[in-house]
Amino acid sequence: MSELQPPTTTLGDWYANLLFTRRRRLIICVSERTLLSVLVLAKDPTTLPNRFRDAVLALLRQLGVPGAQLEAEAREMKAVAFGTTASQRVLGSMNDLVSQCRWRLKDSPDIDSGTLALELSEIPCGPLSYRYPREVALEMFGAV
Repeated sequence: MSELQPPTTTLGDWYANLLFTRRRRLIICVSERTLLSVLVLAKDPTTLPNRFRDAVLALLRQLGVPGAQLEAEAREMKAVAFGTTASQRVLGSMNDLVSQCRWRLKDSPDIDSGTLALELSEIPCGPLSYRYPREVALEMFGAV
């Protein structure tokens, strides 16, 4: 097994986990550097990288990331590699975000994944010194 290369994207490595509810089978994906999160349907693993990339780019567009930075992130996200978990900090945050998702989906079962991801970006996170993932991501892209 070859060693994974460090990420070249602004958002860094992403962690993913299954999030199954009564009505949906989702995958929650969380950025290591910003704790920004997206959700994609847990179906057809062959299309997962493209659906994941589309969800990330849609969220970044909604957050107001400038076009040039958005295009650069899209280019860097074309290469996908899978590896083992390396950050307990992200795993702990992901557990909190999964709980938030479950509560939100219970209250609004028809909420779309993009809206839910946008709402997750507005939740202060302890590992970010209680800053918002949206705020950290925009700073990293030089958009603030």
